[in-house]
Amino acid sequence: MDRISITAADLAAIAAGTASPALVQVLHRAQHSKSKLMFRLALRAQERHPGFALAARTLLDAEAAAPAAIAELLREPFIGVWAGRCVERPLDPAVLATMQGLAVAAAMRAGLTVDVPITAVHGQVVLPATGALTLPEYGRGPMTAKIVGGRCELGGVTMTVDADFHAGRDGGSWRYRRRIRAVSADCVLDVAVEDQDPVRDCYGMPVSDPLSHADRRHWSAQIAGAWDLLVAFHPQPATEIGEYLKVLVPLADRVGDASLSATSRDAYGAVALTAPADSTTLAVALLHERQHALCNAVLDLVPLVRTGGQARYFAPWRRDARPADGLLHGTVAFFGVADGWAGFLQYPPAQRLAEQALADTREQLMVAMDQLESAPEITRWGRTFVAGLRSRVRPLMDIELPAVAVDRARQRLADRHMQWRELTRS
Repeated sequence: MDRISITAADLAAIAAGTASPALVQVLHRAQHSKSKLMFRLALRAQERHPGFALAARTLLDAEAAAPAAIAELLREPFIGVWAGRCVERPLDPAVLATMQGLAVAAAMRAGLTVDVPITAVHGQVVLPATGALTLPEYGRGPMTAKIVGGRCELGGVTMTVDADFHAGRDGGSWRYRRRIRAVSADCVLDVAVEDQDPVRDCYGMPVSDPLSHADRRHWSAQIAGAWDLLVAFHPQPATEIGEYLKVLVPLADRVGDASLSATSRDAYGAVALTAPADSTTLAVALLHERQHALCNAVLDLVPLVRTGGQARYFAPWRRDARPADGLLHGTVAFFGVADGWAGFLQYPPAQRLAEQALADTREQLMVAMDQLESAPEITRWGRTFVAGLRSRVRPLMDIELPAVAVDRARQRLADRHMQWRELTRS
């Protein structure tokens, strides 16, 4: 496996938001390499389990028959999450079920003729990156998936994969994984919506039930609108998002909560979020999560923070006290938020909202940066990275905003800091 590394100059460029497309590709390649390594470790961890070993042999046969198709399957973002669970939860029936489902999905893509034993979990058989089969009560024991030339017979239902290796049409209780495709000025965003695979529960927040037809129409419309905005006002980040973002995971909406979004360090290429209220805030959320993904990729290559420190810091966008690594991660992400709102100052329907949001965010970033620059947990590599972040502050502060927005932002920050001190004191 190739050794992938970055230089101090690369690190500074990533932090400053000036990374070249070639450098961003290095980060993508590192994450795909990590996922592949985790998958191999998962196979090794479970090699003595007979059912797991049989499914693994089927997958490796599929890889030999159709290496490009299986390489694409194994870049599924949740492979890393599942691989980690193979090591942590070796006796979990869901771990074996995912391996069996992965073997079936691989055999279908490779056009093999093979029988694969498979077991439903909670009445469902999930084929990763493909779809899910819901079974009646009498069909929930061990079964055999019969695969012939890309077609799978299971539970009285025929499942197919089309020529683009995306699942075919619904058959009975088979529900394939939907995709949303948005095109703007010849720039394409093509993402899957994962609302079935149980492995998607890796964000520490409840995920939604499978989307209804009306829900999918809403998501499609908001994603198309957000993509138009990103391509028009943030073309370079849009290009990066189009390359790395493969899966969206709908989160359950919670009454009284603002819009939520999240990434997982083990699921590179996936973003979880609540139903988007509008295209502008969705666009900003995607910029925010892009920054988190970049930070995760960097942290897998170089140590930016010494972990284990007892110090806790004020992150202006959160109520709780944060360790140094949490503060760094949030700061990186909120530079994406600030850049997003700065671009949307030129978008008349969102101008007033963008003015206040940018005023708020840049004041928050100033406080966060002052803490990071004095935090003893930041490593030598981390100092280079933080210096790159600092270079982004002045251009944001030089943007002229209405005085009322600036005054309101400073008062909000002061109030939040006071509330934070009261909460963390108790």
